[in-house]
Amino acid sequence: MDRKSVLFIIFLLLVGIMSSAAVYFSYNYFEKDGEINTEIGGSKDDHGCLLSAGYSWCANKQACLRPWEEPCSIQEEKININNIIEEVSQNSNSELKFLENTDFEWFYEENDEQKSKTFSGYKYEDKNGNGEMFFNIRSYFETGNYVVDQYNLKRTVSGEIYSYYKNKLMCQLEYSTGSPLLEYNSSEIFTKNQAMDITLTCGYAGNDFDPSIATNLTKNKLKAMFIGKYQQPADKIEVEFTEKTDSHARGIVRFLPEEPGNAGIFLTAKTRANWTLVFDGNGSYKCEDVAAFNFPDSMIKDCVK
Repeated sequence: MDRKSVLFIIFLLLVGIMSSAAVYFSYNYFEKDGEINTEIGGSKDDHGCLLSAGYSWCANKQACLRPWEEPCSIQEEKININNIIEEVSQNSNSELKFLENTDFEWFYEENDEQKSKTFSGYKYEDKNGNGEMFFNIRSYFETGNYVVDQYNLKRTVSGEIYSYYKNKLMCQLEYSTGSPLLEYNSSEIFTKNQAMDITLTCGYAGNDFDPSIATNLTKNKLKAMFIGKYQQPADKIEVEFTEKTDSHARGIVRFLPEEPGNAGIFLTAKTRANWTLVFDGNGSYKCEDVAAFNFPDSMIKDCVK
């Protein structure tokens, strides 16, 4: 057998080996029982936690968690929250002290239906607070990558509650002046020396709840924007989405009774976690006025250049 024949046979053997390896690799790593195997490039542990996305199994909570979003144990939760409270106190010159373990209620809207869930948390208090401390605590959250949850902003008899979240951590900041608030009073008009009791309650949402659900745009939230802008009762306003994404929406708003000039379009966009009414009316609008909000082209195809 000459040298060329030997080389040709060796070539055929190599091709056969490589083909067999490819078939084996495909069967064992990409498809078994009709399903895609995600062990390569998306490896999972024995509990199904996606390691490449930072998840690991937490036996305490029987769930896959990302440690930076939600601690595994109650002890770790309290340590994390204590560290945050200490940082808040330092940044606000307040003296927030642990008061008690407590439950707090978190409101959200799903399919235009108002709902709420109760979570366990830790309450801290400064009975000798003042307006300046309160503003500083608000600033800590509002400039520190926390989301202001507008659905959980509310007035109490003698104060207000501001709510924030980051990942799975939720916090409710409350002040009380000790006397009933007048209708027009809010923390925005208090002086720095206004005496108040300040409480801060924080806890984790858990694996079965995503705090960002409160930022989804629903018809009720959209209607609330128009109620606030035009001081019209809810039963006199109708809204309808014609196009909607997770961050932008376009639709029609009608003010009842429906007459010429009482209906128009609206454009709204999500900025951080809150929705902004960018335009509403039955006239034209300039492309340059909405450009900064990065609307999909299909939503603003009638803008004037």
